[in-house]
Amino acid sequence: MKGIYYRGGSLDWENFNPTVNISKCLPGIKVKCHNDAKLAGLREMWQGAGKNYKNLFLITLGTATGGGIVVDGKILSGYAGLAGEFSYLHQNLVDFVDSDYKEEVQFHMFSNFVSATGIVNTTKFIMKKTDIPSPLRDMKDFTAKDVTDYAEKGDKLALLGFEKFCRYLGKTISNLTLTVNPEVFVLGGGVSAAGDFLVKRVEKYFRHYFVIGTDKYPKITVSALGNDAGIYGSDKYVLG
Repeated sequence: MKGIYYRGGSLDWENFNPTVNISKCLPGIKVKCHNDAKLAGLREMWQGAGKNYKNLFLITLGTATGGGIVVDGKILSGYAGLAGEFSYLHQNLVDFVDSDYKEEVQFHMFSNFVSATGIVNTTKFIMKKTDIPSPLRDMKDFTAKDVTDYAEKGDKLALLGFEKFCRYLGKTISNLTLTVNPEVFVLGGGVSAAGDFLVKRVEKYFRHYFVIGTDKYPKITVSALGNDAGIYGSDKYVLG
């Protein structure tokens, strides 16, 4: 049934219809619900980094990874609302990342590597396997922002972690390009605050892995609306 949240993801819901249940709390007010990443993509196309483009793929890089595809100004949801949810792909990631991870990853989701959490996971793995000095070693719990900040300052360990993350993301975008072929990829979530420091590295690896000859490469950019894009996207969704 349309609108039913069956199970899984970040919410402990099962067979739950948010539209119906929220409507009960707001009598007389029409309620519409949609996925936050997809709404963020809609807003970015309307008034953000995707303005003047017809086809957009938004990638949110937060605790996990989200995806929102917008085609001709409309959200592409797919048959069961799962279009763009590439972070839930399960495969043997040994082929996707490094063979060094073999004993660590086996079968996991893309978001374990291509996300803010992935930056931390990758940096911790490098930290465990090397003796490279870094201020990160003195921090009990460091974040993706800590890694990014130190990488921008030239810290060798942080740079290795951030660079590997960019390689994974660039490779992911090359694969997604062959699937939906958008005009622009917009990188959102907290990691997007790195701006050109992020984009230049991701573009480098995208070009490395994208082997099909073409002069129409998708643009890779960062969100113009930040973490609030999903909230603002809801107004466009309601307005139609």
